[in-house]
Amino acid sequence: MKGKTPTIPANMRIAEASAFWDKHSVADVPSRIVQMKIPARRASQLVALADDLMSALQKRARKQGVSPETLLNLWLQEKLSA
Repeated sequence: MKGKTPTIPANMRIAEASAFWDKHSVADVPSRIVQMKIPARRASQLVALADDLMSALQKRARKQGVSPETLLNLWLQEKLSA
């Protein structure tokens, strides 16, 4: 992308943004770089999943446009609050 600033599409879905940034660098659009302070998250916990469950979780998460971790946390919140 030498010498040409890419046009960043508006309102991209997660998959579209991922594909776009796989092909471009934030260094290509320095005027669009924003510095942010992100508060530290609570400590994460690791949980072992069977390979087939992880594959199914990843597939479902891709369909919904979220990370497997986000989807699993949402499901657990729903189940545990019932």
